[in-house]
Amino acid sequence: MIGTASRQVRRAMEREAQKAIAMCVDMPKIGDGATFGMSRRARRALEHEKRVKGIHRSAREHIAALGAPAIAGPFLDAVEGVWGSGDAAMAKVPKAERAGVLLALHEQNAPVGVFRDALEEAWLMSHRAVRHMLGDDDLLRAMMRYAEFTPPAGVPETFPVWRGTVGLDVTGAAAGMSWALRRDVACKYSMGLQNRGFSGAPLVVRGRARRDAVLFWYDGLADSELVLSEPPADVVIDGTPAEWIAGDARERARLIELIPSLPCKALPDGSLLIGRELRRVLEVLRSVHDASGRASRHALGSFFR
Repeated sequence: MIGTASRQVRRAMEREAQKAIAMCVDMPKIGDGATFGMSRRARRALEHEKRVKGIHRSAREHIAALGAPAIAGPFLDAVEGVWGSGDAAMAKVPKAERAGVLLALHEQNAPVGVFRDALEEAWLMSHRAVRHMLGDDDLLRAMMRYAEFTPPAGVPETFPVWRGTVGLDVTGAAAGMSWALRRDVACKYSMGLQNRGFSGAPLVVRGRARRDAVLFWYDGLADSELVLSEPPADVVIDGTPAEWIAGDARERARLIELIPSLPCKALPDGSLLIGRELRRVLEVLRSVHDASGRASRHALGSFFR
């Protein structure tokens, strides 16, 4: 807990939380030789140049250039060694390269448990980049089937799901592959997309999904998401814009309140080693921030005094 942590941990925690809310920069990641060892400013400049010029390799190009064994082998070695798990190792891969790593692991028939952890991390933290760089939703679905995500035993044959969007009607929203298990999470995504400049009116819909249609399942502290192989049944609008704004506010407040209870450790160099759930909470807050972030930063401040 923050209240009993050392001053060093509290200060490191505050820095990371404030960066997450203000959405300054991504947390430091180990790159591929092209970015590893560069200053943060130089790395950001390079990433901006890649975005502007469109020079990120697709996953297929990444594999063709380096070969699947040359990509999958070091990743699996890292899992066995310093990082210890597929999700921790994937968190250190630059977002633009995660699809290539996943494709290499898939082609090399990586252990299912390692692949599942790696895919879960990549999808939850960078799903737009992964989907874009793969460029093939059928391949993505095949990867999710290989990972063998399954709902918990108590989940019924059909269950309610929600989806938050902007600029779509009910039919368009129903066709999306990603859904939430909690209504407030869908509200968070709908309002978050609007806050980040996506055009159109917010919309939250509800439907009923079939258990055997689940390809990806995650219901953790940081987020709640599943990917379906077919659209849910009986999709309808659920609520009003005022209710979605309130749901978004509740979900953000819940995430912020979680931060002090999640494990982290300050390292001798002043950096912060954080656990899976804290990393994901900070990333979710970063991805759905509002333009000013003042209310969120103010709410966070009380945890670090």
